[in-house]
This record gives sequence, structure tokens and C-alpha cells, in this order.
Amino acid sequence: MIKGSIYKRDNCILNEVKKTEKYLERAQGLLFRKPLGLGQGLVINKCNSVHSFLMSYSLDIIFLDKFYNIKKTVSNFRPYRLAFCISASQVLELQAGEVERLKIKVGDQLKWVEKID
Repeated sequence: MIKGSIYKRDNCILNEVKKTEKYLERAQGLLFRKPLGLGQGLVINKCNSVHSFLMSYSLDIIFLDKFYNIKKTVSNFRPYRLAFCISASQVLELQAGEVERLKIKVGDQLKWVEKID
């Protein structure tokens, strides 16, 4: 996975974000991983639908196009659910409550900045 940060306008809103590179990373997503904390996220590229089957915690889901424009948000996405957005090409998964805390809404544009180790 690639490490990076997510910005809204010129403000870093998520400092610890991972982005999938490979099919197996996309397929696994957050399954069997510990819950995300504040400021953490997972970008699943080449994705316009997610499920929370076998998950034990809720998430906030942000559907993005290839330019990181927000197309749809799903707050408090509970276990054993399914969500999709036809116009999305990637998904940002966050700790439940982050969409509200960060004042993220449809139409906002985010920016991915890769971290160089």
C-alpha cells in the first residue's frame, strides 16, 4: 500500500492514509483489520461499491471520482451493509463520525499527497 495524506483546500485533514495498489489489497479493504483512528483512512482505488459483511465496527464512507471530487458520503456505515455510487472510481473509508467532524460534503474536492519515505 502507498502512504499519504488527504487535504481539503490547503488543510491536511487526514495525515495517516493508505491507498491500495493491488487487487488483493482492494478486495480485503479493512476486513480483519483493527478500526481506524482519528486522522486515519483507507483509499480503495478502482472501486465504486463497498460492503461491510464480516466487519465488527461502523465506518464513514466517501465515494470519490478520479479527481477526488466527493460524489456521495455514507455516515455510520454499519456492519452487514452494502453501498455504491455509479459515478465514483474510488472510495475513502474513515472512522465513523469523521465526515461530520471534518465537515465533508458532496461537491467538496479533496487532494491526495503521497508520502515519500
